[in-house]
Amino acid sequence: MRGRLIVVLIVLLVAADVVLITLAVRRGHGGTIAAAGGAPVSAPATTTGPTPSETPSGDGVDRALLAGAESVVLRASPGSCKTGDKPALELSTDAGATFKPTAETLDVAQVLRVVVDSASDVWFVGTDDTCSPSIWHWDGAGSGWSQSPGSAGAWHMVPAAGSFSVHALTGRVGVDCAVASLSPIDGQTARVLCTSGTVLGTADSGSSWVNLGHLDGAQVMDYDSTASGLALGSTPSCHVQAFTTSDGGSVWTPTDCLDGAHAQALAYHDGSAIALVDDGVLISGDGGQTWSAP
Repeated sequence: MRGRLIVVLIVLLVAADVVLITLAVRRGHGGTIAAAGGAPVSAPATTTGPTPSETPSGDGVDRALLAGAESVVLRASPGSCKTGDKPALELSTDAGATFKPTAETLDVAQVLRVVVDSASDVWFVGTDDTCSPSIWHWDGAGSGWSQSPGSAGAWHMVPAAGSFSVHALTGRVGVDCAVASLSPIDGQTARVLCTSGTVLGTADSGSSWVNLGHLDGAQVMDYDSTASGLALGSTPSCHVQAFTTSDGGSVWTPTDCLDGAHAQALAYHDGSAIALVDDGVLISGDGGQTWSAP
């Protein structure tokens, strides 16, 4: 009789354990999940809109190019020396408030990079219809643009959208991803944003690349130094979200949500930033924390 009672008690205990385990599993799928240390961690809230994996990062499309310093801003729609799509190049001398078409008479089939290091140091890399590159310098004193054949000594994108390469100072170098945007820092150092959202960096002119981080939804990116960078991308709650990093790209912090639907271009120089969103220019004087029209 005593043995039969013990068996019944064991069966009841097993049944109770099964019920408890079932409840724990159900709770783990929708409520509070116990962390390794035992402290409760709230499960992620359900959100509407695209998930990070569904949010497009770079898309391999040649986006607009933008550069600015002091009161001068140079922007371009790249065009294509492969398809015959014509580029457009526009110059502003009032910090992006107004733009004027420039270089209409130049033999330029595609723009690969625009640079404004100062109001007196403005240049771009462009190709002719055979995809051969040249560097064009602007003389603001009145002589216009002057051409230097070749692009030795300059970082720039290459004509193919989403290419697994960029042009470093000494020539084309391979990159371990399809490149969405390029951010040169100095002759040896550069950062690239991959179409997947991964950020890669080189300190040896592209001979090797290291993974610096990842930003879901990132579309354009630029660096002011090896550690300080800005990016624009889409999130479930913001079409054009600004992000900053201070550790080279490992951690990205959201700042301002910019007005507009599409991030086209971004330039970050000496702590100031300028962005092209849709067809409008926005500027930031505080390292990307806040943005406004010029």
